[in-house]
Amino acid sequence: MVHKLRLLVILGLLATFSVLVSCNDDDEPKVSPIVGTWNYDSYKLDITVDGQDLLTYLVQVMGLTQEEAIFAKAFFTASLFEDSDLEGTTFTFNADGTYSVKNGGVEEDSGTYQVQNNNTKLVLTSSDDGTVQEFVIETLTSNRMIVSFEDSFEEDINEDETLEEVGLDFELTMVK
Repeated sequence: MVHKLRLLVILGLLATFSVLVSCNDDDEPKVSPIVGTWNYDSYKLDITVDGQDLLTYLVQVMGLTQEEAIFAKAFFTASLFEDSDLEGTTFTFNADGTYSVKNGGVEEDSGTYQVQNNNTKLVLTSSDDGTVQEFVIETLTSNRMIVSFEDSFEEDINEDETLEEVGLDFELTMVK
């Protein structure tokens, strides 16, 4: 009788222990490292014209000197984008799949986001007009995120009445 009672107590303890072990933190949903508020840190913008680096194009196709080409590249780049465009910008990604972008505390955009392809693709859908923007996630850690995207447009760079293909490769670094 004592032996049966001891066996029942041991089995009861084992059952209780197995229930407690199964109720650990693994049951809680994983929070993506993207969740949180990210601050603009820096950007990198590479420009190509008809497949050539902008500086090379300016020297070889347009015949500018190296100094003239450097000045023209800086002018052209500034006409597209300046560092001050992103200074003070924050990107907030919430666990519920929503995001907001603020510049100087003023909301500029909001909507929904998805992280796809094993944390290598970020898709933003703006609630303003439904615009979808896709980014490649280059780096995503608990305190640093680098995203990039490519775009292109046609522009008559050398004023020969022929449109050149201008390619933009933009990389944005954010920190928590």
